[in-house]
Amino acid sequence: MVEIVDCSSLTVIQKLDDVNECIVDNGGCHHDCVNTIGTFYCRCWSGFELEENGKHCKDIDECAISNGGCSHRCVNSPGGHRCECPPGMQVNSGGRKCVDSNSCEADNGGCDQICEEKHGRFFRCKCKHGYRLGDDKKKCHPIDPCLENKGGCQHHCVNENGRARCQCFAGYRLGYDRKTCVDIDECKFQNGGGCQHECINTYGSYRCRCRSGYTLADDGRSCDEELTGCQVANGGCQHDCYEQPEGHHVCKCRDGYDLAADGTSCFDINECSVGNAGCSQLCVNLPGSYECQCKSGYIMTYDRKTCEDINECLSNNGGCHHRCTNTQGSFECSCEDGYRLADDGRSCYDVNECLVNNGGCSQLCRNDEGGRHCECFGGYVLANDGKSCMGSIGYPLIIQPSAHMTTLAANVYQDLPALRVTMCVRTEPGELDATKYERYYGPMCELKCRMKCPGDRCDPVFGYCACDEGFYGENCDK
Repeated sequence: MVEIVDCSSLTVIQKLDDVNECIVDNGGCHHDCVNTIGTFYCRCWSGFELEENGKHCKDIDECAISNGGCSHRCVNSPGGHRCECPPGMQVNSGGRKCVDSNSCEADNGGCDQICEEKHGRFFRCKCKHGYRLGDDKKKCHPIDPCLENKGGCQHHCVNENGRARCQCFAGYRLGYDRKTCVDIDECKFQNGGGCQHECINTYGSYRCRCRSGYTLADDGRSCDEELTGCQVANGGCQHDCYEQPEGHHVCKCRDGYDLAADGTSCFDINECSVGNAGCSQLCVNLPGSYECQCKSGYIMTYDRKTCEDINECLSNNGGCHHRCTNTQGSFECSCEDGYRLADDGRSCYDVNECLVNNGGCSQLCRNDEGGRHCECFGGYVLANDGKSCMGSIGYPLIIQPSAHMTTLAANVYQDLPALRVTMCVRTEPGELDATKYERYYGPMCELKCRMKCPGDRCDPVFGYCACDEGFYGENCDK
């Protein structure tokens, strides 16, 4: 884009967008197209020149001009040319002159540094000072003069382009022979560069020294008034240092520590080793002190030494379902009669007394929360002992059939011994399948048991599940 500006008024008159003619077909140029503001021009590569049409390029015949600079034959090529020589000669490093192939002018005779001729022909290669000729008799390799006897240097030898240059350690200077090293007396210059009192010269260095009653500071130059006793590193004491009138000092330890045999170190006193430090239960030794602690189930009293029992039963009955009994350092849960303690040690669940020997009942046993009671079949009454049944016959009776029993007579007499109730069977005349009514209950075995009971076993009278040992609940799931 071009801006045409009136310089006197500095106002923009018109804005024009430049067109890049080189984008389309390279502007028609044979070689390079160069875009300029408002126009373009064509440019040729090296060895070519632009024709009159300003677009096409033609080769320049360099050989037509002074034979292209060649001493012998010039061969033109598109965009360039080359010089060629007759047999026995070759172009020199300049690429123009033909020289004898066996002379120093031909690629320096192949020598890395110096080429020597004899009678106008190559004789041998030589190297500059500080270099040696390689096995190929052409390459030159630098010689390290420091490898042999350090180049004659007393301290350091540095190889500089094949020449040895000697250097000295810090605190020395190079002698007049440029090989030996002479000590520098730093004390002659500003008293060793700043020693407050005395400067002592040493080989290659120096040191500052203070007069009596003073000590050298950390900077190695200043002198401080000499400190004594507790002023110097706390007198060597681990804890406290005390100056004595006699001019010496003693070390003392803080509370809870004793002074060691060296008179400076302190070691911790184990207060727990003597009388348990007065702690009624646990004593924990600490650096320079101790601490009394209580076992689980106890609490520390105000004297910080005595432990007293915590009565867990006072808080939410210790979490017990029924009874909570406090013990030293702990507590125990127990259950009311007719209940058993669960595995969690806190909950109580009802004991089904009817599961053990039918609860002592001669006929029917009914479990209650925390107990049980006996009942009799129709036509029977409960005796005074609360367990036995007395009465007439002709009513349904619940008995347990034996494994070998397949039929059961309907007539049951009053003096028949009491049988354990586990299966519901109808006492109708004739023969009866003893396994037919396993999943029923009720006076006439007409009610179906719950299907969720383990093994489909249920109480033949009331229909609740008959649970295995250790389980309880309506469906034996507790």
